[in-house]
Amino acid sequence: MAYSTRTVVVSIVDENKVKEAVSVIKEAAKTGTTSGGIIVVSSVDLMMI
Repeated sequence: MAYSTRTVVVSIVDENKVKEAVSVIKEAAKTGTTSGGIIVVSSVDLMMI
């Protein structure tokens, strides 16, 4: 089994900029593989620390 690294990026953006932020992240993080990653979008109101 090959070793692979994972990177987690957490970003909080204004709700009016979510589509733009997702687009920029997708373009910058492109790996060229079909299992290149996941983007999860969630409301900050639902987050608990």
